[in-house]
Amino acid sequence: MNNYELYDFLLNESLNNPKVIEPNFICGTFNSLNKYLNKEECYEHFSEITALILHYQYLNYNKFQKTKAPCKGKIMFGGKGIKYILDDLPSDLINILNEYILYYIEQ
Repeated sequence: MNNYELYDFLLNESLNNPKVIEPNFICGTFNSLNKYLNKEECYEHFSEITALILHYQYLNYNKFQKTKAPCKGKIMFGGKGIKYILDDLPSDLINILNEYILYYIEQ
């Protein structure tokens, strides 16, 4: 479970090139994906974001939490997704998610 190239790249970027974090930028970007991408592309991004969060949890706590929503996520009504409050996430994970956005903007 330790070999996840994208995670490692984003982590290194966040450590070696720290950026000012704009919470509205992160939240706004994730919340508006469905406005700019088709359903399949949105699913791919949200799956990758979930994988990044799970990988972070595994590496930092040496286990997976016995919950459907890691890192204090809340299952949305009807099971239609997971809601995360940015302030509830660890700052280093927020930096990784910020790098994820920047990585795909540059692509």
